[in-house]
Amino acid sequence: MKQSLFGHLAFGFSQSPENLATEALCYILDRSETAKKAFVRFISQADTTLSSNLKFETQIHTSSNSSDISKEESNNSGAFRPDFAGKDNTNKYVVIGETKFWAGLTDNQPVTYLKNFPESSVLIFIAPSKRLSLLWPELIRRCKESGLDYQQTTTVNDEFRFTTIGSYPTLAITSWRKIINAMQHAVEADSDTGTLSDILQLQGLCDRMDETAFLPIQSEELTSDIGRRILQYCDLVDEITETLVNSGVASTKGLQKASWSGVTLRSMVIHNYGCQLQFNSEFWVKYGRTPIWFNVKKTGTGKYWSFAQEVKAGLIKFEMEEPPRLIQDGDSLLVPLFIPTSAEKTEVMKSLLKQIQEVIDILATL
Repeated sequence: MKQSLFGHLAFGFSQSPENLATEALCYILDRSETAKKAFVRFISQADTTLSSNLKFETQIHTSSNSSDISKEESNNSGAFRPDFAGKDNTNKYVVIGETKFWAGLTDNQPVTYLKNFPESSVLIFIAPSKRLSLLWPELIRRCKESGLDYQQTTTVNDEFRFTTIGSYPTLAITSWRKIINAMQHAVEADSDTGTLSDILQLQGLCDRMDETAFLPIQSEELTSDIGRRILQYCDLVDEITETLVNSGVASTKGLQKASWSGVTLRSMVIHNYGCQLQFNSEFWVKYGRTPIWFNVKKTGTGKYWSFAQEVKAGLIKFEMEEPPRLIQDGDSLLVPLFIPTSAEKTEVMKSLLKQIQEVIDILATL
C-alpha cells in the first residue's frame, strides 16, 4: 500500500500521532455535513439516538467544576481532557471520543468519563483494528472494578461493540477503519472530492499506525524508571512465591527459577498441580490486561507437565466472566493477575495473593 504524505509526516515528526488524527477527524467533521452525518449515524448504532446537528471540538478541558457537563461532580477528583466531544443544540456534550493508536489508557479512562457525562451520551473509543480485542476487555474490567453495573456486551460487528451502564453514558469501541469507511462512502456518494481527499489522508496515517510493529522510541521511554519497574515486577514474582512457600501452601522442591527473553518464571506445586507465577512480556502484549500471570497444569513425570482438563472445568466461572479471567494458551491455563494502581507495595502484594488464593481454593476441591 502506498504511504500517504500525511501518514509519513505525522509518523516521522509528531510525538503524538493520536492528537494529529483527532484534529484531522474533527476538521473533516466540521468541514463536511455529509461526513458528519455519516459519523453520527455510525455511532448511533450503539443503541442511542443522536442529532446529526452536532458541533465537534478537540481537547475539551473538563473538571469537577464544569457544571455544564458534570453528572456526579463529587466523584471526579480533578480535571480530565477527552480527545474530542460533540455538543448538541442545547450545548450538552452527547458524544465523547477517545482516539487511540498504541498509547495506554489513562487513570480516568473510562470510569471518570462515564461518571461525568450525561446518561444520554456515548463514550466511544476509536483504536486500530488489531487492538480492539485487547482494549475492550480492559475497559470492561475497569468498569467492573469500580462497581459500575454494566450489561452484557452487544456486538454490532467484528469492529464495533458497546454496553449500557446503568444511568451512565453508553460505552462503545470501534476501529479507525470502520469510522473512515463510513465517512468515505458517504462523501463518495455525494461527489465531494475535497473531503474525500482529506479522509484518504487520515486513512493513510491510520494504516501506517495499524501496520507498524516498531514505533519510534520517545525519550521518556529511555528513563531508568521503566527499567526499575520491570525489575519490580520480577521481584513481585519472587516475593509472592516465597510467601506461598513459607506459608506451606506451595512447594518449590526440585524446581528452579527460570528466565528468558521478557519472562521471569517461578514454578511450584500446589495441591498436586503444577503452577507457575510469571512476569511475561509476551502474554502482556498478546492478551493485554497485566504483566503478571498465574498458570496451572497437571503434574507428570519429572519436569513434564500437561494440560489439566479438570482445572479448566473447575475454573469455568473465571472463563465466564466479562472480561474472561481464564485464558487457554496451548496446554496452559492462564489467569491474569491484576495489579492495583496508586497502591503501596504491601497493598499490591495483598491483592495479588488474594487473586492467587481464589485459584488455590478451587484446586483444593478437585
